Amino acid sequence: MLRFFIFAFMFATLASCTTTPNPYLGGIYSDIQGPNKASSNKNPKKLGRSCATAILGMVSTGDASIESARANAKIEHVTAVDYQVTTVLFPVYYKTCTLVTGV
Repeated sequence: MLRFFIFAFMFATLASCTTTPNPYLGGIYSDIQGPNKASSNKNPKKLGRSCATAILGMVSTGDASIESARANAKIEHVTAVDYQVTTVLFPVYYKTCTLVTGV
């Protein structure tokens, strides 16, 4: 039984290494935000957020899509799309959010 848990932990650790768009993850704690896409509109008035969460690299839930973030803030025209990644004891807890600004 102990072998199973060791294997599961190793699998979760190695499988979770490729789930982030940002290479600057800290092993203990990270809270990073970065750009994805932008347009020429310089007056965003609304911010929409959609998130997905993973636990132990084995269970993932949520909808971090651009469409979900846009709908959450009732944005008609998207100005920029950014991301935010938060990890605690990576890969124990991992949360990624899509941030959409627009009008």
